[in-house]
Amino acid sequence: MKRGFIYVGSFYCFYHSHLYHLAHIQPAAAPTGLSEFTEKEHKLVEDADFYVSVNGSDENDGSFEKPFATVEKARDAVRALDKTGRNGITVAVKAGEYRISSLKFLKEDSGTKECPVTYCACGDGEVILNGGITIRPDNFKKVEDKAILSRLSEEAKDKVICADLKEYGLTADDWGKMYAIIR
Repeated sequence: MKRGFIYVGSFYCFYHSHLYHLAHIQPAAAPTGLSEFTEKEHKLVEDADFYVSVNGSDENDGSFEKPFATVEKARDAVRALDKTGRNGITVAVKAGEYRISSLKFLKEDSGTKECPVTYCACGDGEVILNGGITIRPDNFKKVEDKAILSRLSEEAKDKVICADLKEYGLTADDWGKMYAIIR
């Protein structure tokens, strides 16, 4: 089976020479003798010193009602905070996916024995800190552009899907030089 990636214009494409259908996948037998899964109760963090939300703004004050937009801004606010007399600092990150490009924690970002700094999920859902860009599967579409299709072999034309990286705000400077990879 051949798989690979093709760069065509601002599109990043994946192709494969065989298609598999879920009907062909046989489920494995369930393991026995394991403990039963119990959903952990999640409490909403309501007493944090700072909050971060994908709907926030780094111009905000970092409160629950006016959260920051980035973990970097929360880290900087913690650094600037007078820690005298405090017994700890908590930053709660609300549910969502955060693109992290320059996040760096130093030794002092951990706080002290008397005033530790804690970063945690707020408890309202999954938090993802992503050092890249997530290209969701539903953003890949079959190639319909005739100019792109003319550059593909007949065998590959109906097996190539593409995602337009410009829709993610990416440019050639972001993704660099791409090469075809054939396996």
